[in-house]
Amino acid sequence: MLTDNFKIWQRFILTNTMMSDTPQPLDGTLVASAANGSTTGGLTHILCNAANFAQCYSAIDRSLVYFGSGTTPAAVTDVKMESGYFPGLYIADSTSITSEYKNHTAIVTVTSLVQNIGASIVTISEVGWLKGLMLSTSAESEATLKFVLMAREVMTEPVTLGSGGTATFNLKFVF
Repeated sequence: MLTDNFKIWQRFILTNTMMSDTPQPLDGTLVASAANGSTTGGLTHILCNAANFAQCYSAIDRSLVYFGSGTTPAAVTDVKMESGYFPGLYIADSTSITSEYKNHTAIVTVTSLVQNIGASIVTISEVGWLKGLMLSTSAESEATLKFVLMAREVMTEPVTLGSGGTATFNLKFVF
């Protein structure tokens, strides 16, 4: 499910194509999420200059996928993964993120090979898409790289991986 964070970012990229060395205001407030589950709120400005233009506007640049064990149904108000992430999971370098446009709809597809490199069995039941953006709390504040939860899904059938086990996930986000 696409989150409110996604909607605020999407609204910005659809209405603003200006590059600036000063953070520009968003129509709303983003909440960033760290891998450990902590959040940073009050992020009201985004930096889209020549140095990070692609990062700002591209759905696939600086995107991460996290896997967790949360079971609470996804909501548009989600700002972080319910269970954080599994430090014992290895997400293969072969992870690919592609985008396509069909009938005025953008589709981002993430294909990720995951391996359990820990000694314990893990059950994956939630997946999150995080996007890295240069954000700040004002036009005068220095923008820093923050990761924002753009989408979160809770799987109807969790995937259990024993030690050394692998699974391939194909995630499709339509917007």
